[in-house]
Amino acid sequence: MANPPRPLVAGNWKMNGLAGALPELEKIIAGAGGSRADLMICPPFTLLRLFADASRNSPVAIGAQDCHAEPSGAFTGDISAEMLADCGARAVMADLVIAYEPVWAIGTGLTPTPKDVGEVHGFIRERLQQKDSQAGPALRILYGGSVKPGNAAELMAVANVNGALVGGASLKAADFLGIAAAYR
Repeated sequence: MANPPRPLVAGNWKMNGLAGALPELEKIIAGAGGSRADLMICPPFTLLRLFADASRNSPVAIGAQDCHAEPSGAFTGDISAEMLADCGARAVMADLVIAYEPVWAIGTGLTPTPKDVGEVHGFIRERLQQKDSQAGPALRILYGGSVKPGNAAELMAVANVNGALVGGASLKAADFLGIAAAYR
């Protein structure tokens, strides 16, 4: 890909964290300077306002976790109108971020090989380009599933991996910033 999209490292806090987690966000904000990746934290709904206020005018974006489809088993390779509708009527392909997380890797500490990740991300990229030859090459495809500071550089170097969707490791600023450091 001639002009790969700017990487994104997104922390998916799921339903973890209370207002007492604000210092972790503040540490992430303080350490975010100089990153060649966009950084985002997606806290639970109960922390959205607090985190949005705390991150105002910072290099860390705050995302909401309200755009998903029910797990249906294996990825079929089709980005359907129904999937887009799940994200709201105003969603357009150019605004999408796709995250690939093998179910067996989430929270297990196990990760597929970089070759395996490359094959799946290549397949996803091909399908996106078939759907939209203009937007498809520029969409960010994140890898998720047991991403940690120790394996981030290797995983983020794989073709068509444009960042990480980080679960548990995003709850601690040092770990999240360690993953983002793969792009320094």
